[in-house]
Amino acid sequence: MPGDVRESASERVHDVEARSAGLRKELGLRDLVLTQILYVVGSAWVGAAAKLGTSHVVLWLMAIALYYLPQAVVVIYLNRRMPIEGGLYQWAHVGLGRFAGFLTAWNLWAYTVVMAQFAVVMATNVAYMVGPAAAPITGRGWYTPVASALAVVGVTIVSVLGLRVSHTARRRRDLRGGKTP
Repeated sequence: MPGDVRESASERVHDVEARSAGLRKELGLRDLVLTQILYVVGSAWVGAAAKLGTSHVVLWLMAIALYYLPQAVVVIYLNRRMPIEGGLYQWAHVGLGRFAGFLTAWNLWAYTVVMAQFAVVMATNVAYMVGPAAAPITGRGWYTPVASALAVVGVTIVSVLGLRVSHTARRRRDLRGGKTP
């Protein structure tokens, strides 16, 4: 039986590698590191960090040591062992079987649905950023749902077009003198 599992796993890896061969590799290490930082140190944490003052530095250092560094080691290990498109889903599917792959994909989907609330946060932040001058618009009942829907549509368009769109936009901003995070 273990020979069958290995054989099917190696076949799955081979199939994924064949499909992935023609794909462009858009994300580099720098992109992944900045994305992880953005996920963790988003605008939602600024107020909490300001309230805690310097005491939150100890918590961040503990999080780096106990979560982010081990996570980086695991991802680097898995990516070197199975450098295939699909990341977490493929690693779980190949290494642990179809059911584990399904559970991983389902959890990633559920996480995405929960994270869709970012659009409401964006709408609220834009209203706050614009200030009282925009109160006639941002104070209306339709503002948050419409602004949230526009944010989701915008992110969906960028996702469908691919990462090269965001890379191109960042490069254009850099050429105009903007700062890269």
